[in-house]
Amino acid sequence: MEHIKIVDVVFAFQNQELIKMLFSRAKFYKYELTSKAEKVERKLQEYAALHEKEICTPKKAFIIFEEEEGFQRACRMSCD
Repeated sequence: MEHIKIVDVVFAFQNQELIKMLFSRAKFYKYELTSKAEKVERKLQEYAALHEKEICTPKKAFIIFEEEEGFQRACRMSCD
C-alpha cells in the first residue's frame, strides 16, 4: 500500500478573544496611546494565564493532501 502524502497541516484554535485584544493593543500603539496599550497588555497577560490550556489546544486541523486519492483513503481510514 502506498503512503498518503500530506502537503500541509494548519491548526485552528479557539482564541478569538486573545486576537481581539492583540488588535486593540496594536491600534493603541499605532496612535501612541501607550497607557491604554499597557492596560490592554495587562488584560492580555491575565487572560492568557487564566486560559492557557484553552488557547493552546487546537480545536480543528485542516489537512491538505498531495492527491485526491490520499484524501479519500484518509477518509476511509478515519471511518474504520
